[in-house]
Amino acid sequence: MVCEYTDIKNLSHRVEHQVIQTDDAEKREQLLEELYRVMTRPGKKHSA
Repeated sequence: MVCEYTDIKNLSHRVEHQVIQTDDAEKREQLLEELYRVMTRPGKKHSA
């Protein structure tokens, strides 16, 4: 699902939501670890 949202600074962002279903706990853990690495990489700005 592709959509657009506007943040608190009134900037528009195009986002794509994906649902990934897995019953395999090991694959789920790997997916969460990879997502965490991407979201916390150096230089990535975070809002409080």
